[in-house]
Amino acid sequence: HSAAAERGLLCHALLSSDALVEVDGVVTPADFYVEANGHAFDAMLAIVRRGHKVDQIVLREELARRGKLDAVGGDEFLVSLYDHSPDASVDTYAKVITGYARRRAVIRVCEARAAAGYDLESEHADYIEQTEAMVLRAAEASVVADVVDARTSMIRFWEHASKVKAAGGLLGVRSGIRALDNFLVGFWNEELTVIGGRPSMGKTALLETCAVNALSDGKRVLFFSLEMSETLLW
Repeated sequence: HSAAAERGLLCHALLSSDALVEVDGVVTPADFYVEANGHAFDAMLAIVRRGHKVDQIVLREELARRGKLDAVGGDEFLVSLYDHSPDASVDTYAKVITGYARRRAVIRVCEARAAAGYDLESEHADYIEQTEAMVLRAAEASVVADVVDARTSMIRFWEHASKVKAAGGLLGVRSGIRALDNFLVGFWNEELTVIGGRPSMGKTALLETCAVNALSDGKRVLFFSLEMSETLLW
């Protein structure tokens, strides 16, 4: 854990309610290792969600109302929050906190599954499959997409549109099929393109053509098939 990152995020929240709104839904109170910091963060979220700004007095009242003021360390704890001048952005602190939270979750699962491994009543394959699933769930439990405000999203859109226009309408990976490239403007990172159709309509042949054309443009391609062998694909 990083107590400094937790305090840094709380300090950001006291200095600006906008910072707290920015990490709401990204960081949860349970992600904090220091229990007092988690209680304080939970109280701050409640205040902001009611439409109020957070300061030391309002936070004290909220913690007292919840019966958590003594648990966090009282007035001394509240005063100490102002002793930390944040050096990094609130996003940076959020990533550190959630990263450690996921790591701790995986550690707990691994410790539990290590003990369960000595129970030979279960099948080997079942034990391995359950362990893999539990580790993956623990690792993904705190993964939340970044929250982006409308202004930032619009700026990114116009930057993207400008790049497409400057490139003559094609900036992604070309399929080599003019009609398809004109429609999709190429294949893009962070975009899923699904090609559907009835059996024997040429879906695989179309994808192979796109892959070969991408290779011809110097791109690297990894091709998976869940139903056809390597020989049949060629």
